[in-house]
Amino acid sequence: MLQRALPAALPAHLAQQPMPYPTLLVVLDESLALPRIILLRGPEAVLEAWQAALRTRLGARDMLLCQSNGLRLPAAPDNPEADRPTAWICC
Repeated sequence: MLQRALPAALPAHLAQQPMPYPTLLVVLDESLALPRIILLRGPEAVLEAWQAALRTRLGARDMLLCQSNGLRLPAAPDNPEADRPTAWICC
């Protein structure tokens, strides 16, 4: 639906109000290819080093989230605690 509405609205509004278009382009990009979400979970003391190491290997569509043991999240992303860093990749 967004792909049909965009060409109709783009020329008229772009010159008058260009500020929302970067956000619109991000939404359009994500609708075409979803980002890969990587959830890293483990002891807080070692997560920072793992996060730094993984950050250099992330692609343009990767999103790295870190959750230390003891931190509770809503049921969907709440993976079990581990005694060592563990990564879950959600595509």
